Amino acid sequence: MTHSAMTLPQVRLTEKTAPESELIQVWSKRKLLELDKNGALFHPHRIDFSVLLFVTSQTASHEVDGKIIALNRGDILLFGKQSVHRFIQESEWEGIVITVSDNYWCNDLSPKHAHCIESLFLHCTFVEQNSTYSQMLKLVETLSCRTQIQLPVIKHLLVSLLLLIAEKKQAAQTMPGNRVYSAFLELLKSDGALLSINEIAKALSVSMYKLRRACIECSGETPKQLRDEHILIEAIRLLKYSEWPISHISEQLGFGEATYFSKFIKAKTNLTPIEIRREWNSVQFFHQT
Repeated sequence: MTHSAMTLPQVRLTEKTAPESELIQVWSKRKLLELDKNGALFHPHRIDFSVLLFVTSQTASHEVDGKIIALNRGDILLFGKQSVHRFIQESEWEGIVITVSDNYWCNDLSPKHAHCIESLFLHCTFVEQNSTYSQMLKLVETLSCRTQIQLPVIKHLLVSLLLLIAEKKQAAQTMPGNRVYSAFLELLKSDGALLSINEIAKALSVSMYKLRRACIECSGETPKQLRDEHILIEAIRLLKYSEWPISHISEQLGFGEATYFSKFIKAKTNLTPIEIRREWNSVQFFHQT
């Protein structure tokens, strides 16, 4: 599915970065505002990278995929590629933002550890204040400000931090099925349209049984549950941030009839598509650890 008709800008990690720093960037609020001359950060935009947002101010708020999330000092927010977010201009946020490209975790990490970390960015994940996490991120910030940025050390710190979070969250720890599961998630990201589980299994050249086993082993959820979550999140983004008619959104997401789309949304959220456009900010929609 393409989003060219959306009135939603997409921000790329590498637009203004040197090749050697394309994998990761560490931003202070000052650096972000210096780069953002037109206030784009305060308007919804889709990203093609993963984000770790760390709060050092007393309170803050941030919007991700239609949900305005209240944050306190030491809290961490994680969200991944294709998310739609914005900084709340009225919020007195201070802290750091770490932006990471898709393949950053794959280099030098075992598939198991890379998978555990990537699973944290599948949805918007809220991590409550923890003194160990805060100390690690403050050290990351310090290292990033040096003349010779200590990128290997920063990576080791971030990997350790995220594996600690994943362990607490009891993210996927088993190896069997990870390749199938990862391919399944990539397919969901690359094709926003609603596909049957049988179609997905055929596209991945695996049996439905093997796909189901891989998904349950790695996430505790069935392929249908994971597919429906993905479709729901994308539907909310389009309802909240695009000007497309609901019938067009339904068509883009692969629903044969707009009525089926409305029934799907109603069953998942207890709201109609029209109500989501008006009221979604009042609905809880993030994964807390």
